[in-house]
Amino acid sequence: MIYSPMDSKRHRRLEAVYLDALSLAPNEQHGFIARELADDPELRAVALGMLRDNVALDSLVSLEEPTPAA
Repeated sequence: MIYSPMDSKRHRRLEAVYLDALSLAPNEQHGFIARELADDPELRAVALGMLRDNVALDSLVSLEEPTPAA
C-alpha cells in the first residue's frame, strides 16, 4: 500500500487516536481505531499497522524478559 504525505493535522489526529487506543484494553483497541478513523481509510490503515507493530514488539519483549527466580 502506498501512503500519501501526511499533513500536520492528520499526523496529530493519528497520534491522538493511537495513544488513546493504547490506553484501552487490548481487545478494544482495534475497534476503537476503526471507529475513530472510519472517515479516513488511509489513516486507519496506518494506525492499525502501528497497533500490530506494537503488539508484535510487546510479544517479543515478553519472550526476552527473564523469569524471576523462585
